Amino acid sequence: MTQSTPLHRELAPAALLSSYEALLASDLEALGVHQGHALGELFDLLGRCNPFYRRRGFDRRGDHDGDPFMTLAAQPLLSKDDLLADQREHPPFGTNLSCPESHLVRLHQTSGSTGQPLLWPDSARNWEGFLESWELVLRAAGVTASDRVYVAFSFGPFIGFWGAFEAAQKLGALTLSGGAQSSEQRLDQIVAFGATVVVCTPTYALRLAEVAESRGVDLARSAVRVTLHAGEPGASVPAVARQLEQAWGARCHDHAGATEVGAWGYPAPDGLFVDESRFVVELRDPEDGSIVPGHEIGPTIREGELVLTNLARPDRPVVRYRTGDLVRACRPGLRAESDLAVGARPDARLWLPGGVLGRLDDMFVVRGVNVYPSAVDGIVRQVPAVVEYRAEVLRDRQMSELRLRIELQPDLDDAGRRSALEQLERRFREALHLRVPIELVDAGTLPRFELKAKRFDIRERGDR
Repeated sequence: MTQSTPLHRELAPAALLSSYEALLASDLEALGVHQGHALGELFDLLGRCNPFYRRRGFDRRGDHDGDPFMTLAAQPLLSKDDLLADQREHPPFGTNLSCPESHLVRLHQTSGSTGQPLLWPDSARNWEGFLESWELVLRAAGVTASDRVYVAFSFGPFIGFWGAFEAAQKLGALTLSGGAQSSEQRLDQIVAFGATVVVCTPTYALRLAEVAESRGVDLARSAVRVTLHAGEPGASVPAVARQLEQAWGARCHDHAGATEVGAWGYPAPDGLFVDESRFVVELRDPEDGSIVPGHEIGPTIREGELVLTNLARPDRPVVRYRTGDLVRACRPGLRAESDLAVGARPDARLWLPGGVLGRLDDMFVVRGVNVYPSAVDGIVRQVPAVVEYRAEVLRDRQMSELRLRIELQPDLDDAGRRSALEQLERRFREALHLRVPIELVDAGTLPRFELKAKRFDIRERGDR
């Protein structure tokens, strides 16, 4: 799907990119040469060494005698279900390996929130590629060797912020793990450590701010100047970003990635850039399944499911992987030569306004309106008095219904509570044209989350 009106905006300069990344970000022809060469090497490796992709059509010649982008387009799309099926049939890791198992040095897994977790081993060179992507994320957020980085993460089997922790060390920053700590202990450490950068999910950053307020701690007076978020949509949602920045008195940045893909998105104004030096992008139209290659995306916005090929983790690659992430994409920095200052380069970076808009499998329909959890979150966060919420979606064949349960700031009087409820109801009517029943619950009733929030309960009407 396309949007007929090009989006014009000034994007931040690419000064924080390496010289080679900056070249690729300004020259689509150079980017095509770089990606084509990397694809050729990857296809050759898969044809020789990877049983999973050999079964998917790669022979020993690598099947790239012609245009590598045409070879890519001829490959079937890859899904998480494909990888899980391979893992079940060939335990424990499946057959998507281009190296001997003796070369594997890391093992992580997906959260498995919808069933069997997907195990994801990495070789040393794969992990180095993962860290390089994370270094770009940190540099784009303005993190330097002089920073003190606090990673508020449990450091369990999920890949989460392991990459952020090690990439910050590679940048030379003093880095502290927040594993195995309570929220109160983490806040104490952030203040005592003099942390200038805090890395966590947006949900948990809001939770830390809530705990800080209850303890009389003013985070805006701390040394924190940057908060960096991932794991769920949020930091690219304007209302959520405003709430984060007001609570922490710091600049909020978004990032996106996945266990099986890597850190593909780095901070951009009001959204994300895609790291095309390490990822080949395609967009899939969810309605008709048509594909738009990344190099065909220009200043006009296109919308679809993000499909990625990772060039930086060749020992366990994903080729044409359906991420399930719905995005809007364009290259607003592409301008006519006459519009550029003398000696200036165009900005060809692929920009995703609003970051990840939602997961295709998370969308639900209420009274004919397509609704994503990120849209609900953006509306709720426009009302500062809301501390926490939970959404319930009851589905049936005739009509689905969205209901909310909310906690408000405990010091509000009756008039303040009525005002907050009226604001929330009005914002849902204006944004989604829906009347949403809202139930007010006592403070501390709803669960809090450290990693990805699970605020949405979607079930068939009548189920318990």
